[in-house]
Amino acid sequence: MTDRRTSTGRAFGRECEELVLQARGVINDEILEGLLADDPSGLQAWYHLLRVNQDAKRRDAVIENLQAIIKVAPQSLRERLLLGRLLEQRGLTGEAGRQVDHCLETLSQSNPPDHRVINQLLKSIQIGPDARVSMRRFEAFLSALDQFTQLDGPVARTAAIAQCQILLALRNQAAYFEAVAAALLRYPHNQKLKYMDELAMRWRSERFPHASAEKIFVIGLSRTGTSSIHNALAALGFRSVHWENPLTFGVLDSFDYSLFDAFSDISVSAEFESLHYRFPSARFIWTRRPIDAWVRSVANHYENATGVTRPAQLLQSGRAELFGGRLGAIHASLYGNHESWEATYAAYEQRVSSFFADKPEAKLLEISITEGEGWEAISAFLEVPSPETPFPHLNLGSRKLHRHEL
Repeated sequence: MTDRRTSTGRAFGRECEELVLQARGVINDEILEGLLADDPSGLQAWYHLLRVNQDAKRRDAVIENLQAIIKVAPQSLRERLLLGRLLEQRGLTGEAGRQVDHCLETLSQSNPPDHRVINQLLKSIQIGPDARVSMRRFEAFLSALDQFTQLDGPVARTAAIAQCQILLALRNQAAYFEAVAAALLRYPHNQKLKYMDELAMRWRSERFPHASAEKIFVIGLSRTGTSSIHNALAALGFRSVHWENPLTFGVLDSFDYSLFDAFSDISVSAEFESLHYRFPSARFIWTRRPIDAWVRSVANHYENATGVTRPAQLLQSGRAELFGGRLGAIHASLYGNHESWEATYAAYEQRVSSFFADKPEAKLLEISITEGEGWEAISAFLEVPSPETPFPHLNLGSRKLHRHEL
């Protein structure tokens, strides 16, 4: 026998779908009232409106929709975390952090939580520039996960893996080794755990942090093909990471440089000089792009996501808190002193050219992925065979703005 509530809910869902299709691109009070008329709680309606506004990239409307959903259903942790990310993009890191803190406080009351919430929360812990706050959140999250590791199914597995990731973020070496070993006993075929076990072996090596000192640094600006190079290096077998540690979601730092093989995007572009001196045998791949194409791409990228029309605005009022700490230093180094994107690109070109001009011993490859270069140049430079698979040309058009680019 079909539950009447379920049947009614499905019928209302179809009705909402029809209204949503009619409403695409036109959201007004009449449409909203139509969606809400048969649903006292309003949740179904708000979710459909949320979808419409997400499709139309109306960020302010999406924020309002999420706030309405949370008001009706305060236990909606996934929606709170999405709201937190959007508020962070607006530079409202204090309010964004409060959403994260609420989720941490109420996580233990979820019985059990959606395993996707655990992953989302892990990615949101480091909202805001204060590393001490992030560390306190990591520690609270670590404790909250204990009760879920004893369960079965995806929640237990996700909780166990997340604890390993948190211990890596906290740089708690002994506890990390123990947690990874225990999790592998329970989930011996999990690829992420195998990856973390490999990092554990590197970390415990007597040669750490100097093992595999011949690093690869991709030092182009964002929107010059750094994602393509990152994926190409991974395809060649290197442990490649793109601007952040993929396990802790923190901006790359000196600890990460010892754990992985290859690194790309602005977190390394901002400090390539010091990296050359720290790793004198490192190879540097400088991704370049015709300046007009780069300016169009990066200007559209930032303006659509944040309303920023010139690079200096990234460090002005309303965003200073967002770009604090290491992110702030990176953006100041690459963007903060320039009033135009043309000036930004020209200054960085001059900076790289001048630095390597008197260093003939340096291993430097200049490459233009957006102009069609690929395996032949990279394989010759790294002295490895070219794969038979096509070169991974990625992100040449529009794409989602990542946290480091906000």
